[in-house]
Amino acid sequence: MTGTIKSTLAALALMALAAGAGASAQTKNAAITVSAVGTDADEANGGFVYALPQTVVRFRVEVEVTRRKVGPFYRYSKKYLNIDNVITDDETQWKLKSVSIDTRGTADRSRRFRVAPTGGAPLPLFGLTPEGVLASVGSVPMPAGRQLDAAPADASEPDLAELDFDDVPLDNSVLTKTSTAAMAEETAFAIYRIRQQRMSLLNGEAQSHLPDAESYATVLGRLDEVERQYVSLFAGKEVRQTVVRYFELVPDRFTPASTVLFRFSTQKGFLDVMDLNGTPVYADITVSTDQRLSELPATSKLRKQSPLTGLRYVVPGRVAIKVIDRNIPMAEKTVDCAQTGQVVTLPQSMTAPGVSLTFDTTTGALLTVGMEPRPDAGKKMK
Repeated sequence: MTGTIKSTLAALALMALAAGAGASAQTKNAAITVSAVGTDADEANGGFVYALPQTVVRFRVEVEVTRRKVGPFYRYSKKYLNIDNVITDDETQWKLKSVSIDTRGTADRSRRFRVAPTGGAPLPLFGLTPEGVLASVGSVPMPAGRQLDAAPADASEPDLAELDFDDVPLDNSVLTKTSTAAMAEETAFAIYRIRQQRMSLLNGEAQSHLPDAESYATVLGRLDEVERQYVSLFAGKEVRQTVVRYFELVPDRFTPASTVLFRFSTQKGFLDVMDLNGTPVYADITVSTDQRLSELPATSKLRKQSPLTGLRYVVPGRVAIKVIDRNIPMAEKTVDCAQTGQVVTLPQSMTAPGVSLTFDTTTGALLTVGMEPRPDAGKKMK
């Protein structure tokens, strides 16, 4: 971490010297003032306000929901169909499948800065995100940033498919029976008739009645589907669905080392963190404690030339994250985090005409520093 900061500051120093060496008198006067914004009332005219980003950690939790429904004739499954493995109770089971970790950026309202020109010179070209986070300086394309699905962390209960037997195409021979036992018996006879019809087709006894192979396959498929539906009246129905929920956390230096992300029940699924009916799923947060440098040493020439009046950006900190379910690791990732890093200041010459900068709108880090080509750079001297 310390080595990265040193390299960044050294690169900035070289760029500052290069920009300063080629600057004209007009360029030297094209300075800006940058001051912290404490309240919305500080956003005075004559400049603009930008924000540093705040890194939000998003957890994508995927679960599998298995729902089982008892068939109305399950008591007669052994008697009429010789089936033993049938569903005997309505139940819903939830199972954690996977957890993934990602980050997104949002504006940090507590770290805003007002930029205003001095010396009568116009402001450089600044690129901001829709939330006002600083993304670029100079005539360079603004980074698109990392866009995640706008799924709220407090998503409502997932819409699970209903399980019933209303779609089973029973005929009058079954529906006119006056008892469950008689209906089950008639349904079993219907299943046997379907199987006999299929065997006739497979043996070639009924192919002469079908015009082509496509019709043959269609009839076989329909017989298979009706049989499956009839058998479900005895064996029951089971459906599996995948449900995704999102949870978000904004880690900082005061975040507990272990935080309950959510509670989970194999019968009820996701529960509130205060609901003791579920097992807690923890997010373990470890913020890097590497030694950080001051913005610029007090004896630095850059500090004397530009006493913290330049643009502020972030050297992000590192945060290690683990998701644990009953001592079982579900996910692990180390991310760069803006609010755990260090705010540093660019020298004035880094916003001079001809200098281009891009910033990570999720972590606030300085991504690129470059000199834009001069309009006459490609012309040959006559």
